[in-house]
Parts: sequence; structure tokens; C-alpha cells
Amino acid sequence: MPPGASAGPSPGTPPGATLAAALGLVTWFALVIAALGFLSLALDADVVPESDAGPALGAVLLLLAGAALFLLLRRWMRTRPAPTTAFLVAAVVVYAIHLTAGTIGYTLISARLGELVAYPIRHAISPFLLAVAALAGVVAIIVPVMYRSRRSGRPRGRWPWEGEDEP
Repeated sequence: MPPGASAGPSPGTPPGATLAAALGLVTWFALVIAALGFLSLALDADVVPESDAGPALGAVLLLLAGAALFLLLRRWMRTRPAPTTAFLVAAVVVYAIHLTAGTIGYTLISARLGELVAYPIRHAISPFLLAVAALAGVVAIIVPVMYRSRRSGRPRGRWPWEGEDEP
């Protein structure tokens, strides 16, 4: 590490914000995998209907959208947006990245220039894409609120069977 560089969080980033954002991202991935599985079963449809896309396209799309969500969550630990704003921004960003990267990726995979128009038309109102975006919005509301409530110094809630001497 160069002299003068610190291994700690960047200035202005509250302690634990990166960890909270990472845990929020893991939660989002788990919710997305569950939701896509349930939707696929309920609708009897493939999550990625393009059979020639291969197995990696869907995973890459989720990783790109997840990276953007992580950066948003980490920033929101510091800026504290309104819940409605957090939901809408996270959902729109994840939706846009997922749809744009999917369009570019599938156009390159299929080598058909017409997919630049056809892919977004097919996937714009896909229940799978809408679920991914909506779950990003929900996580964007919950994670900063939980992080702030834990840092506020308020004692955590206790179950009726817990004693005062338990941590």
C-alpha cells in the first residue's frame, strides 16, 4: 500500500456501510433467485427464453445489476434518501441496466442486429425483469432504514422469552 493510503473506509462513508450494503446485496440475490424460481414454475416459462443465449447471460445481467445496487446502497447509507426515492431509483437503475446489458449481450451472442430492437420489446414487461427491479427497490428501502436504526443507539427489540441479562 502506498504511503498515506488508508485501508479503512473512504471519508464520509459511515462505519459498517460497506458491510450493510453487501448484506443487502446478498439478500437481494437470494430474493431474486427465489422469485425467479417461483415465477418460472407458476408461469411455466424460462427466465431467459432465448435458448441460444447460453447459461451465462442471465447471471451476468444479475451481476451487473447487483453491482449498481451495491453502489447505490453504499451511497444511501450516507445520504439518506426518502424511501419512495430510494425505491424508484433502485428499481429504475436495476431495470435499465438489466435491459440494456441484456440487449447488448444477446445481440452480440446471436449476431443479429435486429435484436437491438427485438430484445427490449420482448423483455420490457417481462414479469422476471419487473420482479428483479421491484425487489431491488424493496431492498433499497429496507437496508438503509435497518442500518440507521442499528446505529442510532436504540436497544434492539427483545422477544418475550428473552431476559434482560441476555445480549
